[in-house]
Amino acid sequence: ELGAVRGRVLLHPVFALQRHLYREARAVVMVSEGFRPHLEEAGVLPERIAFVPNGIDPDFLDQSHGDAGSLLRMLGWEGRFVVSYVGTHGMAHALDTVLDAAALLESEEEIRFLLAGDGAERARLERRAADMGLGNVVFLGQRPRGEVVSVYQASDVSLVPLRDLPMFRKVLPSKLFELMGFGVPVICSVPGEAAGLVARSGAGTVIPPEDPQALAAAILELRADPERRRGMGERGRVFVLREHLRPALARRMAEVLAGVVAEVEGVEGVEGVTPHDVGRQG
Repeated sequence: ELGAVRGRVLLHPVFALQRHLYREARAVVMVSEGFRPHLEEAGVLPERIAFVPNGIDPDFLDQSHGDAGSLLRMLGWEGRFVVSYVGTHGMAHALDTVLDAAALLESEEEIRFLLAGDGAERARLERRAADMGLGNVVFLGQRPRGEVVSVYQASDVSLVPLRDLPMFRKVLPSKLFELMGFGVPVICSVPGEAAGLVARSGAGTVIPPEDPQALAAAILELRADPERRRGMGERGRVFVLREHLRPALARRMAEVLAGVVAEVEGVEGVEGVTPHDVGRQG
């Protein structure tokens, strides 16, 4: 769907392998409920499907100490309203939309855009930003994990964008959980599963994908309402700590594996747990 592979003949053996694995697997673990219809249409029995989403490491939240002040001083952005994007700069991420929104907001002296990460599209995006003369956009590049915390702490809002493609309606971008865990309000332009999670948690606002005008409007709206941003950050953190901590998710994965072992050994289940039970809990 991204257009990276244009010759369908190259995909035939990959799809054949996929079908084989679906048929033979005793359990299929999905990280988003959006994949369930796809798996069932592919012939995976409902009782063999389990839901174990991504999450965050509580130790990273507890032991991380960023220095937002130093980052803002380095950029000369003290007192600015910082809109961040943290992650891969790739074909899927619709970062041209961010540059277009930055152009729309160039007259807003207080607003700055900070893009941290690397990827196949980064060099092109940097050239485009330079060609557009965007003085309100800075590319930080790939940063050590510890320094990313400073970006989170310096962010008034952070962006979770993807291209407007049907495949992305099924996904839950893993960056969502880390942003929410650090209490950063999010602007999510990923419809479907991700939009539902943001709305359900109250951690941010949802806008259409690849829409610079909607993105610019959402940024202005949140800048004008610090109390709303604070509430989003608090609700997102509470939601992630309650539902998306990795130790609890690891236990769910262990239950799936225990159910598979029990099936192989021909017994009812280990401590009464089966992959179907885990799927129901999801």
